[in-house]
Amino acid sequence: MTIALVTGAAGGLGRALVAALRRDGARVVAVDLEPPNLDLWHREGPEIIARACDVTRCEAVARVVEEANERYGSVDVLVNNAGVFDQIGSTLRVDPAAWDHDVQVNLSGPFYATRAVLPGMLDRRWGRIVNISSMSSRGAYKQASYGATKEGLIGLTKTVALEFAAAGITANAVLPGLLATPKALAAPSDIMRSAVDAIPAGRLGTPEEVSDLVAFLASDAAAYVNGAAITVDGGTTLLQLKFARKSSLR
Repeated sequence: MTIALVTGAAGGLGRALVAALRRDGARVVAVDLEPPNLDLWHREGPEIIARACDVTRCEAVARVVEEANERYGSVDVLVNNAGVFDQIGSTLRVDPAAWDHDVQVNLSGPFYATRAVLPGMLDRRWGRIVNISSMSSRGAYKQASYGATKEGLIGLTKTVALEFAAAGITANAVLPGLLATPKALAAPSDIMRSAVDAIPAGRLGTPEEVSDLVAFLASDAAAYVNGAAITVDGGTTLLQLKFARKSSLR
């Protein structure tokens, strides 16, 4: 049975990721800053365990992976979903401490987790790593740290894909657009209307539309998909030039 580790499992997208992987038969280790409440998922189905882990701490990530390996014998699938997006403002106004935190969560965390699971995947000559990036990696207005870290995650994805493809390990990135998560839906209605108006599909995406793609990338059927960066945004990035604007210098 496939063993999957999902970080950021308690959030809106994380819940859907765990559900999709379990639906396809995987046992799941669900990780977040606080242990996710298992009541978020059906009790029926493959085993699921919840663990607390700060992905910015390399040793904490290694311990979770080690426990999973000891309990199940392997981690076959890693989904790096944990991320932070709480800074919107000019690059000139980004606090260096906040920048460092974003880099640690959005980029170092996936690196630590990838580094921890690779030895087992190499032993088994099989593995799937899926990194949740963002359409903001393509260029994001007043999102310096978020855009930079999510683009960096794509670079990490491609490097891992190149280094370990011959061992049957794939690494791919998924770039969601605006999704109908509880956090997004809590935004003021006028801001939400404006955002939806900028989406060619005319609606928000669903977490399930992303999680179904991730589940495919984690499967045997996706063995020849490697190093890809797949956007799931209703066509939003196609209109980047249309919605580009000059920024004030301050």
